[in-house]
Amino acid sequence: MILWIIERHHGHGHFHGGLRGFGSALWFSAVTMTTVGYGDKTPVTFPGRLLTFFWMLSGVLLVSIFTATATSRMAAARISTSISHIHDLNKFVCGALKGSESEQILHELGLRTLPFESLEEALAQMSNDRLKAVVADKNSLLYLRKTLAATDPSLDFDVLDIAVRQTFIAIPHRENLPESQQINHALVAFINSNEWVMLQNEWLGSRGLIP
Repeated sequence: MILWIIERHHGHGHFHGGLRGFGSALWFSAVTMTTVGYGDKTPVTFPGRLLTFFWMLSGVLLVSIFTATATSRMAAARISTSISHIHDLNKFVCGALKGSESEQILHELGLRTLPFESLEEALAQMSNDRLKAVVADKNSLLYLRKTLAATDPSLDFDVLDIAVRQTFIAIPHRENLPESQQINHALVAFINSNEWVMLQNEWLGSRGLIP
């Protein structure tokens, strides 16, 4: 649109006239942005050429970003679809929290493991393509995905639903506590309420809520 406005009054140019001139400007913009460069349409005024100069630089940048993003998404999709069981991780070196149950499980299964002092450190290595997978409890990964993606979208990652070992959380109380049944009923009612779903969404994000 800007190129057509600049060039449309130049009678010897390629973009003069009404709708036809705008169509030529649109064609030129697409050809230039994709770096095809047929050369059949060219600006003749100085402002038009100056605009084209910056558009060429922007086109190279936009195409590079699109290509990198598409490649990254396809690679992530291939990894996701190729992993359906914990033993499929033998294709990669896996990161795990040092001294955690996840590290112990990986060692027991004979999988190549790199220990890290924190999950954030492990995930940073994964975002730099130095690591392909991080093994940890699902809730921790969901929480980190939500918090890290909020600060930097490039740190987003997929959390695969592969259960290796199920962990239960209990609330201890003294033996024969009269209120134990009331506590159990209250907990069951709470985890079936909308408030529980809202809390999960707040802390873990809307993707992959825990049951």
